Amino acid sequence: MKATIVGIQSIDFKDRDGELVKLTKYHLVVDTDEIEGNEVDTLSWNELVKGSPPSRKLNDIVDVEYNKRGKLKFRK
Repeated sequence: MKATIVGIQSIDFKDRDGELVKLTKYHLVVDTDEIEGNEVDTLSWNELVKGSPPSRKLNDIVDVEYNKRGKLKFRK
């Protein structure tokens, strides 16, 4: 599926256990064929687990897919 990046947000905080969490959230408008209109969703990138986030910018069109838990991820 194709999606357009309409927002990028960086979040740094400590969780309940005091562990540092660094997230980059990509807010997307997903172009779906099943329904009329578009779907809005968020893709989260955990920097401490996955490394540096992919270099993307606003209005980039990217390939995405849903994983088995129904979360969006970048298609390889």
